[in-house]
Amino acid sequence: MKKVDKGIVAGVAVIAIGLLLSIIMIFIYESPNKNTSQISSNSKSEYSSVTTTKLSTQPSAQTFSIGDTIYSPNGETAIRINKVDYKYEITPDVIDGYFYEYYEANSGNIYIAIDADVKNFGKKELRCDEIAQAGANYNNGYEYTGMIIVKDGSTGLTYANITSISPLETKGIIFAIECPEEVYNSNKSLYITFSIDGAKYSCKVR
Repeated sequence: MKKVDKGIVAGVAVIAIGLLLSIIMIFIYESPNKNTSQISSNSKSEYSSVTTTKLSTQPSAQTFSIGDTIYSPNGETAIRINKVDYKYEITPDVIDGYFYEYYEANSGNIYIAIDADVKNFGKKELRCDEIAQAGANYNNGYEYTGMIIVKDGSTGLTYANITSISPLETKGIIFAIECPEEVYNSNKSLYITFSIDGAKYSCKVR
């Protein structure tokens, strides 16, 4: 039997172990990178798809002018926009007597008062607080929402949540949007907006 040099055997063993460790390190290093790249690619693809879908389904607003009449999608509600004013106090058109309802803006604020006539073409009562959602968009992004005030023969003004419009009846309405005085004093862009049963309407004030 031939004798084997123990030094040669030990050297071969060290080289073999070194190669094995190198292969293991390469596998560990490359595998996470491949997985991370795949997740990142999939995430980007899904995000792009969702974003595109959202943008494509957003309804665009129909434009109107002061003096126009806008209709709800089902045609049962007609809103004629008579005028747009700025007011620190919203009071009745005619003050008769000592008692009347009025609405005062908070300090430093002012109302954008949209005077309108609303006719109910439907066959059932129309709650005044469900007519539309009015708002204002100032300087391309400062948004303010409004409340509905109903003109009333006895008190001058009354609350929308206790008032209805009968079929084929017309009532005077004020859409009051409270906002900072800067909106009134500035010459920057201002739009009034309406949302009626999901339909969007927009009017350029300045």
